[in-house]
Order: sequence, then C-alpha cells, then structure tokens
Amino acid sequence: DGWLYDGHFALGKLLGPFPCSVNIDGGAFRDWSFLLPPGWRDYNDAPLEEVCAHQWLTANRLALEAARQIPAEQWIRLRYEDIFDRPVEMFREVFDRLELPFDEAIRRHCAALDTRPTSIVVGAPKKEKWKGRHAAKIERIFPRIRPLMVELGYDVDR
Repeated sequence: DGWLYDGHFALGKLLGPFPCSVNIDGGAFRDWSFLLPPGWRDYNDAPLEEVCAHQWLTANRLALEAARQIPAEQWIRLRYEDIFDRPVEMFREVFDRLELPFDEAIRRHCAALDTRPTSIVVGAPKKEKWKGRHAAKIERIFPRIRPLMVELGYDVDR
C-alpha cells in the first residue's frame, strides 16, 4: 500500500538523494520506501513485487536473527494478524511481560486497533490485505517468500 501512496513514505525525504539511479517497476518509482535492506541496489531496476518481497524477507530474517541473539526473556514475538484475531490478549501479554499496567482505557484502545488507520498504510488495516491487491504479482513472488512464511508459522496452503 505505502509504495503506491504518492511517495508519502519515500526514503529520499529523510535521507536525501540516492547515490545511484532508482528505476523500480520500470521507472514508476524513483525512490525507495520503507526499509532500505542490505542488497537494495540489486533491486533498483526490479519490479515492485520483487522489491517488496526482498524487503519482507530481509526484515523477517533480520528479526529472526535478532531473536537468536537476544535472551528469550528480553524478546517478545508479535504477529500482525493478532491485531485482528486477539488484539487485547496480545497487548495484555506484552504489558504483563514488561510489567506495565493494562487498564480499561488501554484495553478499549487495543480492541479497536483494527479500525484505526496507521501512518504506514493506506486506509484501515485489514488482515491479509496484501493478498487482495495485485494477485498475479503476488503469485509470481510467492515461491520466493513461501519458505519463510512456513518458518514463521503461516498456513501457506489457504
């Protein structure tokens, strides 16, 4: 979503001009958005779906690597889908783990998270929103992201 949002999330706004030409998706994107992962230059002329797959894979691999290096008692694993499936329980567990109070106002806020637009997506959050748009492009990169999805516990056969 954010990539398609009129450059709102473009990194050039924060980092300044890129040191090399960016022609993502045939030149439709002349700037990077969100994560600038290791190896980003290799994707400067790639289709957008390949760029997004690389960003997703890199971010999740880095998180898994961090989890292996950080003591288990200092790591809290969160799943985006839990905002829709069990938002109150998920955040109650986080607050408990951090020894923070979880009052009624926080409970109400957590219960309504799936209705609140965020600053990094267009429109309200939606579970599996990424599957609803550009299905053919997603199918093209799915074999690449599938192994990590399985490792992360996703049901890839649905």
